[in-house]
Amino acid sequence: MSRMYSPQASQDGRAGKARVTTSTSSSTKREVLSEFDRLLMESSRRVPGAGDSGDRSDVSGEEQQQMAIMEKDLREDAPWKRIQQKTFTRWINEHLKTAGESIGDLETDLSDGLQLIRLLELLTRKRFPRFNKAPAFRSQKLENVSLALAFLDEEGVKIVSIDSTDIVDGRLKLILALIWALILKYSISSLKLCDEEEEGDSAWEKMTPKEKLLSWFSSKLPLPVKNFTTDWNDGRACGALDNAVAPGLCPDWESWDPKDALRNATEAMNLAEKWLGVPQLISPEDMIDPNMDEQSMMTYLAQFPIAQPKPGAPFYAKSSGDARAVRCTGRGLQSTGIRIGDEVFFQVCTKTAGEGALTATVIGPDAQQVPLENTGKVSTAVHEFSYAPEKPGLHYVHVLFGGRHVPKSPFEVKVGMPWNSKIEASGPGLAGGVVGSAAEFSVDAKGEAGMLGFSIEGPSQVTIECKDRGDLKASVKYWPTLPGEYAVHILCGEEDIPGSPFMADIVERPDAVDSPVAAVVRITQQESSSPLKTESVDSSETTEVTEDGTTIVTRRETRMTSQVMTSSSSHHVVQTFTEELGEAGLGLGGLDMLSLGASASGGAQDIRSLGGTRCDVTKVVASGSGLERAACNKTNTFVVKADSAAGYNMLMVGIYGKILHAHEVQVQHLGHAHYQVNYKLKERGEYLLSVKYGDVHIPGSPFVINCV
Repeated sequence: MSRMYSPQASQDGRAGKARVTTSTSSSTKREVLSEFDRLLMESSRRVPGAGDSGDRSDVSGEEQQQMAIMEKDLREDAPWKRIQQKTFTRWINEHLKTAGESIGDLETDLSDGLQLIRLLELLTRKRFPRFNKAPAFRSQKLENVSLALAFLDEEGVKIVSIDSTDIVDGRLKLILALIWALILKYSISSLKLCDEEEEGDSAWEKMTPKEKLLSWFSSKLPLPVKNFTTDWNDGRACGALDNAVAPGLCPDWESWDPKDALRNATEAMNLAEKWLGVPQLISPEDMIDPNMDEQSMMTYLAQFPIAQPKPGAPFYAKSSGDARAVRCTGRGLQSTGIRIGDEVFFQVCTKTAGEGALTATVIGPDAQQVPLENTGKVSTAVHEFSYAPEKPGLHYVHVLFGGRHVPKSPFEVKVGMPWNSKIEASGPGLAGGVVGSAAEFSVDAKGEAGMLGFSIEGPSQVTIECKDRGDLKASVKYWPTLPGEYAVHILCGEEDIPGSPFMADIVERPDAVDSPVAAVVRITQQESSSPLKTESVDSSETTEVTEDGTTIVTRRETRMTSQVMTSSSSHHVVQTFTEELGEAGLGLGGLDMLSLGASASGGAQDIRSLGGTRCDVTKVVASGSGLERAACNKTNTFVVKADSAAGYNMLMVGIYGKILHAHEVQVQHLGHAHYQVNYKLKERGEYLLSVKYGDVHIPGSPFVINCV
């Protein structure tokens, strides 16, 4: 039931302005005086000015230190102010959202008094009978804020040295002090924090709201908390608090590593928000900050005494396994690209998680379970699952270990309608690769119209190079810098083509390989239902100088054949065979540079890369206007020159932008490692120009080209 509030004659007679300084006797009102107000008053008494010589010889060393801290706290960029502004804004919005409203800037959005009045109505369930509902003039805004301050006076809230002009003019420090008074009154002091036996106890009544709140946490938590700052920094206390409010919600908090503070705080706060309804008024990064603002932490933690578990909240027994150490991979967990009828797979690795029961379920858009098959163990600690969605819409994949959700579970998977596209993609880069080396694949649009695009998601950002081969075909390379699983999205009109995303397993380069390796890779394009075979010949070299000065290079060659079986489910099984080919002695002489080529028939392709040659890419220089600016539909030029110290290697040039088939590139060797590059861009916009000598970018590459 709403109650009406009638403003009393508490204004000072000036239109639109009120100053509230009424004192009250309760412990709540004693506490309301904020630390900020104290700092302001202390500072005003100590700052040299009129009648003050500025001589501080009578001030003790301790007082000077306190004054230095005070001046630092009063700076415009003081960290506490940033944290408080963010926290208090979120606190206000948590209340305003019940009325479908919100604020964005605490400094300005209360200036007309409307949101402040609305906030007070929600906090007290009282109505203001009259105020300016569309204040256009300063006097009207002052009057609205004055009504709000007078209302707080009637409510028994003590606010010192704040008047309506402070709010209208956006004085942030004083606005923060006002909001803290509201938090202390309506969110902290209103909590029932004692047992019936303690009610009326003189010692309890003499405690401040801060002391009462701290006492409540101390009685609930099995680890000591003596403050609202550093005792919460490692995140374990928040996990223990989750488990105290809802026993079984976070039973393993004791095993959390204090050094992994951000991970601990993030998990604890996410659990509290998801299952206890405790909004994150602060961030996990704020919680672990040694300089965390005390009032902001109190504002967040004050939500726990009234928190209740939501229906369906999971309660776990304490387990010896660590669900946070489980890692999940596979196309079946990707958020986009899966379509009705696709049989998709995902893998769960429990290698470092300890002992625990592993379960997985898939829930469809109709809230019904989707059949899920446990295909068995891929290895000792890796389990594989598969499912085939039958309905479009959002699916949830739940993976639990020891009864607890693993990281990122439940996974959201958006399933689309079937698409009978003829676009084909093939190449070893769709299945795997090596850190620091180019992973390659090709795409054939088969005459279908549409703009092709590529997106690669994984542990690291990657450089992507696209080469338009004509006839709606393209060759793509990307360079991953960290090992792990990468999702290679091939898009047409912003939609994943069938089979996309392709999951590529990128591994570390073997320690034995400490220099680029020569390789010849033959890729045979066949029907999509047939196996994709790749064959590579890797070689390592040793150099020996004989007594007569002859240099002998010995190359050890190993042939590696991989067969990628591609079924209609787009599930790839890679079989690899290795064969030692022996050794061969080579006379050290000139090396011919090989370039990418393809047979005219479009069938077998020979892709050859030259490695094993030591070179200094810093000795390669590119120059010319075509490195910065290009004219649309005209030939643009730049030159590349490698001096003798650069060594021998292949020059590779790639241009890519938002439109794949929008450029032509021609490289002409002028002799003596001097090249001229001509290119034509067919669409205006910004492009990236990649120039590499071997597998390494030359200085300045990639260049940004503005096509006009």
